[in-house]
Amino acid sequence: MRKLILPALVLSLFVISLNGCNNPTQNFDFREGDSLLIEGPTVLNLRADTTTSDPSDRLSVQGEYYTDYATIDKTYDWSISGDAVIDSTFDYNGLKVAVSFPATSADSTIYTLNVDDGEFKGSIEIKVCRSLELTDKGFCQ
Repeated sequence: MRKLILPALVLSLFVISLNGCNNPTQNFDFREGDSLLIEGPTVLNLRADTTTSDPSDRLSVQGEYYTDYATIDKTYDWSISGDAVIDSTFDYNGLKVAVSFPATSADSTIYTLNVDDGEFKGSIEIKVCRSLELTDKGFCQ
């Protein structure tokens, strides 16, 4: 009797583990995406200009962005709204981009960065703030 308990226990655990992997809600179907995902900071703070006596003076700020799950076989065209400037694109056919956001008098400005590879498109909103004081929620709100 004792000799049968351990093999029966091992067999029971094996059957239970196989049954757990057969759950259809845990099976994922692969579907091709329909847009490009842009990664990079979505909130930027303008830094204080310490070369002037006015504490409200700000310097421009730069952010770097890239597309996720991109392929090197395509060329990526980037555009930015407003008065921000795309400084450079780098890596395979423009997978990454550096963007400069100017210092403005507005408390915050929202820009839209777009990318297009000829087949898919993507966009991201970027908020640039000139907050003067650090709050409990950070500089930008």
